[in-house]
Amino acid sequence: MPPIHKTTETFAEQIGDLVGKYKRYCTGNALFYWGDGASTGLRLEAPFLAKEFVDNVEFGHDPEGLLFYNNTAAFNIDQDVPWTCTMNSENPPAVRVDFGTSSDPNHFWASFITKDTDGAIEHLKNYAGNGTGKWTDNQLISTYARLEQYDDDSPAVLNLKLIGKKISWTMSLTSADDPVILGNFSFKKFSAIKAGTVATIDYNEDRVIFYDGDKQLLGVFFPSKPIKGSNPTQAVYGTIFDVPTA
Repeated sequence: MPPIHKTTETFAEQIGDLVGKYKRYCTGNALFYWGDGASTGLRLEAPFLAKEFVDNVEFGHDPEGLLFYNNTAAFNIDQDVPWTCTMNSENPPAVRVDFGTSSDPNHFWASFITKDTDGAIEHLKNYAGNGTGKWTDNQLISTYARLEQYDDDSPAVLNLKLIGKKISWTMSLTSADDPVILGNFSFKKFSAIKAGTVATIDYNEDRVIFYDGDKQLLGVFFPSKPIKGSNPTQAVYGTIFDVPTA
């Protein structure tokens, strides 16, 4: 992917341009993803429209911003949609994602803008200038979750009692002073969260991602506060168990 495009327009100036161009707007949440090497992705969730845009990453909801558009029906599109990302030099930078058409990627029909207060775009600026994804109905399911680990010698356990599951793995994630971290677990298919599945686990302080053995996403835990552990240098595996819901 090419580098992110640059603009000298301030956040306020861009908001003014978008208000003049589009008739409607709603809140949205984006995830700018940077993986190994130049692997990048984008997810944008628009709860008011019950829609999500996915390019290479299916889960995520930060940072929050505004999605501008003219026609709600335009999101009912069953084909690839090109996107272009632009940022400025403010601190924190304003980041804008414009959505085009397959016949003309520069004919923008919707735009999302946010302030990158968490510095997520810093890792992506050399790679994520353009991409292609799809707008679909948002079918994510979320449930209450508890990440528990009472000492470094015991396994970390993500308790998903409301759906009758737990995931256990060996890794130091909490602290003796704070052994329980609450949060939400998001997933798309309950049938994939089945007992006995060996999950590959990838995490940083603001999320824990669970894959099955084929790297198919099972779900993501979003903690209410930062997790102590850092990204491991080797693969970490866990196991899913059934637990009583009563």
